[in-house]
Parts: sequence; structure tokens; C-alpha cells
Amino acid sequence: MYSSVHAAAGINEQISFQGKVVNADGTNVANGSYTFVFSLYTVSSGGSNVWTESKSVTVTDGIFQTNLGDTTTLP
Repeated sequence: MYSSVHAAAGINEQISFQGKVVNADGTNVANGSYTFVFSLYTVSSGGSNVWTESKSVTVTDGIFQTNLGDTTTLP
């Protein structure tokens, strides 16, 4: 007896990313929409920028969530 194997229709080519944004004194930034610039580099210090995405992200109680690669395709 043989079983059927089915592949997924597509691969999610985005990275789910969460973070917390605070003021210099450690308090949460005000709720609202902020412009973030996300970048990937070839090494942890210095190196070449291989990808950048700029987008407006909603922050609530200092917390945000976004999908990297939904505005600018990841390499």
C-alpha cells in the first residue's frame, strides 16, 4: 500500500520579527506608528549591507511585530 505525499503550495519567504522599543529611561515609547529601517549585513560588525527595508510599524505598549521581507523581498 502506498501513501500519497503532498508538498505545500509555497514557501513563506518572510521572517516574523518582534521587538520592544523603550525610551532612554527604560519606559515604553508612546503608542503609535513609527518608521523603522531593518537591515541585514554580511557579518556582525562592519561588513556589507545585503538587504534593507523601511516601513511604518504600529507600536503598542512598546511592543511591535512585523514580517521582514513583505515590503522588500529578502535575498
